[in-house]
Amino acid sequence: GGDGEGNLDGNKGYAPSHVVQNIARAKVYFQAIPSQVLYDVCIKSKGSWNLKQFQELISGLIEDGIEEQLEPRDLLKLRKDLGILFHVFDTDKNGEVDSWEFAAGIFLLLEGSATQKLSFAFRLFDQQGTGTISRVELFTLMIAFVRVLLLYSLSEKIESKPTPTEQARIEEIAYHQAHKAVDAIFQRAGGGKFDRLGHEKVMALAMECAPWLEMLDLFSVAEEVEAV
Repeated sequence: GGDGEGNLDGNKGYAPSHVVQNIARAKVYFQAIPSQVLYDVCIKSKGSWNLKQFQELISGLIEDGIEEQLEPRDLLKLRKDLGILFHVFDTDKNGEVDSWEFAAGIFLLLEGSATQKLSFAFRLFDQQGTGTISRVELFTLMIAFVRVLLLYSLSEKIESKPTPTEQARIEEIAYHQAHKAVDAIFQRAGGGKFDRLGHEKVMALAMECAPWLEMLDLFSVAEEVEAV
């Protein structure tokens, strides 16, 4: 379609062809990073990265993963993709991203089933090893997931970073979807009376309460998210 399609305000929502194209590209790269490696990096990280650190770190992990150096042209494209990703996670615009929040979103793009991805993300938030997750942590996780999904549906349209309108729309949808999912999970798990829930419990309810999670394989997910 022409440039008019897939814009944020039209009724078209997100053009699925863009979703597939971008996610395919991102997944090819990110799937070169073993989940455990990304997990270890985040655990060791000092909490946040600036754009340059972020681009170098992730492209380095990818090159290690594929065991070869990327062609300059591919590296440039990858850095651009990483830049867009970075700006979407830099919600307060302070030039840094929170490594855990980012990792939560990025686990989506790694190899593995929805369940594996969720359990890695849970572990990241569960530093004390309690086997549980709080409402706030789950919300942070869910909002990161939706951001990545929306971002990849839009990334053909985004030149280097989202416009304020695009950013606001991404945040609005992400906030709404995450809120809806977390409320539903905590409600189903015990009428909302618990502060924390066990990972297994959340995992069991997550797919029902946030059907878009089933599409952690990601294709055309943004249409679904938009349609909810």
